[in-house]
Amino acid sequence: MRNLADCLAGTGGATCETCTLGQYATGGNATNQKPSCKPCPVGTTTRATGATNITACGELLVASATVTGC
Repeated sequence: MRNLADCLAGTGGATCETCTLGQYATGGNATNQKPSCKPCPVGTTTRATGATNITACGELLVASATVTGC
């Protein structure tokens, strides 16, 4: 098993798993022995898994639906 401080950016948790959509992780270091994937701020998400920085969190785009009458 890897040392938790060895988790690469974009991974976190006990087994250094890739962060899912809407999360990011900067990776482990000497002061952050238990890196974890952190959620993006409310109303934002990431475009891909494994985001490495909060700057990867962008506006959550919501598709608009056009409703037509019968």
